[in-house]
Amino acid sequence: MNKRLTAALALTAMLVGVSPLFTGDSRTTASAQLNTQARARRLALPGRVIVKYHADAAAADAEAFVTMHLKTRRLDSTRLHVIDIPVDIDAAAYARLLRQMPGVEFAEPDYLLSPADLPNDPLYGSEWHLATINAPAAWNITNGSAASILAVCDTGVDATHPDLAGQLVPGWNVVDNNSDTSPINPHGTWVAGTAAAASNNGVGVAAVAMNCRIMPMRVTSRSDGIAATSDIVAATVWAADHGARVINVSYAGYGSAAIADAAQYARSKNAVFVMAAGNDASYVANADDPNVIAVSATTPVDALASFTSTGPYVDLAAPGQAIWTTGPQGVYESVSGTSFSAPLVAGTVALMLSAYPQLSAAQAEALLKVSADDRGAAGYDAGYGFGRLNAGRAVELTQAKLYGAADVTPPALRFFMPRDGVVGQTAGEPVRLEVVDDRQVSRVTLYADDQMVGQLNAAPFNFTWNTARLANGSQHVLRAVAKDKANNLATLELPVVVQAGYDVTPPVIEITSPADGSQIKANGGNQSLRVSVNASDNSGRLLSVELYFDGVLVTSSVNSPYTMYVPFAQIAPGRHTLVCLAYDQSFNTAWSNAVTVIR
Repeated sequence: MNKRLTAALALTAMLVGVSPLFTGDSRTTASAQLNTQARARRLALPGRVIVKYHADAAAADAEAFVTMHLKTRRLDSTRLHVIDIPVDIDAAAYARLLRQMPGVEFAEPDYLLSPADLPNDPLYGSEWHLATINAPAAWNITNGSAASILAVCDTGVDATHPDLAGQLVPGWNVVDNNSDTSPINPHGTWVAGTAAAASNNGVGVAAVAMNCRIMPMRVTSRSDGIAATSDIVAATVWAADHGARVINVSYAGYGSAAIADAAQYARSKNAVFVMAAGNDASYVANADDPNVIAVSATTPVDALASFTSTGPYVDLAAPGQAIWTTGPQGVYESVSGTSFSAPLVAGTVALMLSAYPQLSAAQAEALLKVSADDRGAAGYDAGYGFGRLNAGRAVELTQAKLYGAADVTPPALRFFMPRDGVVGQTAGEPVRLEVVDDRQVSRVTLYADDQMVGQLNAAPFNFTWNTARLANGSQHVLRAVAKDKANNLATLELPVVVQAGYDVTPPVIEITSPADGSQIKANGGNQSLRVSVNASDNSGRLLSVELYFDGVLVTSSVNSPYTMYVPFAQIAPGRHTLVCLAYDQSFNTAWSNAVTVIR
């Protein structure tokens, strides 16, 4: 057993032996109070941690160690595992412990997530949202197909409701591991009706994806609707494995590595993953997840709803205030929240796939972004994302793509970097863009103060800008111009200011020798394992490169080329893991690839 695992075992024993670190009374708190706590801050579920192991030998050692001491279960066909720990151990502390182990990709508490909450002041109205998103234009092309399946990962769905009875396909209850997807809370029934209630039947409400089918996935057995992250992950995986092309999660799970991993799994199955942005009424500085379509909420006057969360993770906006939909026991209710913005987007995707079943998940996302109605600041912004959903235009572009009609739609752009409109003074300041098109982007050109910085013909659209000679505090304008194959043009500008010493860009680092899986042995005068590392930074100089052997720091280097040595006398027979950590002068860090060697 390596030193890091031995240390982990010792720390585990210490944690078990001390008094409870869970100082709150969350295990016995009333549901209403716990619900309030979960909304105010992310609350970890006592006694449970989610971990993902790397696909290497070190991972096998870590998994064997954990399994030896604790009960674990794997979340279906992913590398995600749920670990049951003593309830008196702080889940966050144990997750930090696990993250130190070689072979562990990430670990986090199994957080309790609230459905996107309803505001306290109920709003009344008709189905204004369907006209706003131009749904009738979409229905002129398709009302949806029974082959287009939308999974609702939520609190269960009322299968007896007049507007839902004929809309469901078999789903699963991942909490109780059975087929009981009846509603434990109204939220899932509200969400399902918003996306795909039956229509043109003379009763109740209409919905955007009226002829598509709903796969009910129950992720909780709590009457307050709060669900564990692991159960949302399990539902996502089950739905993706059982034919859902669209997966709606009306829970604010942004920032969770486990949910990001589940969304990536869904994308690998060609499913579109849609999530509510949340109702925190504040700016949330989470980065964009390329596998998640995060949706904020708008009002009947196309303003951002007062309750909606915003931030760089938001991709689209959609109506989310006074949405008439289905409720349990056959009723109809007006509801508000980003929980009901997300299923409008998910329902639109289901319509798009009805019109063009061969559409990929990535193509569907691009079509949503280029078809959205720009609101707020020109171009992408952290409130509306690429714009407010236009379902009619999205389905029209899908049909145009299917039949090869003339392309008249320009690309859509956003700046990922620089962050916050600030750049440093370096010879290689990074500028990173997302550029999407309904067909194909052919060229992206970047200008700084009308001087061309560079030009790229394919993604990723990552540029470097020489800011070393720009004055501290000086202001400049970056301008990106994107052109598609039909010569449609789109332009986006970003004002920036130069700040000396500003650097948030991590180094780039790779172990180039030995190769992964190498057999190593001492021979002749070669009494040390030589490790060669290629490392660089946008600032031009690294502070240090450290070499970790089985998770233990053994040596470091401050000069390029970065070559370090491990004496064979310190290398026991068996498998070992090498990984390096690079620091730049602003203490941004980056880990290298992990390399396994065998002696």
